[in-house]
Amino acid sequence: MIKLANCTLHDQTQYEKDFRQAGFEVVTKPLGFEVDVEDDAQTIKNKVEDTLEFICIDTHVNDILVGGLSSLTYYFIQGALEYSWHVFEVVTEQTRDADGKFVFNFCGLREILDVRYCKK
Repeated sequence: MIKLANCTLHDQTQYEKDFRQAGFEVVTKPLGFEVDVEDDAQTIKNKVEDTLEFICIDTHVNDILVGGLSSLTYYFIQGALEYSWHVFEVVTEQTRDADGKFVFNFCGLREILDVRYCKK
């Protein structure tokens, strides 16, 4: 079972059973954070580095789940490279319910970064 830290903004509890069936254990509590309009690139990078250090020390997880805000995802991917971690995203099919709201149907997890390739 591959264990992933949740670096998204969303609790992943609704997908917990799906993750397990796909061979993953995901820490469902989100470790992603809101980025303030005033935050510059260095501030965001520092917050991500603090989060990754927390993951390394306190959760003992060596791979991450990302998604959501693209700039935040970018910083998490860059940090994952430094730790030689693998990065995954949730693959969903988006449909709309009767009220027109988006419904996200779990399809699986996809590795979006192979650090062995990027380190060459």
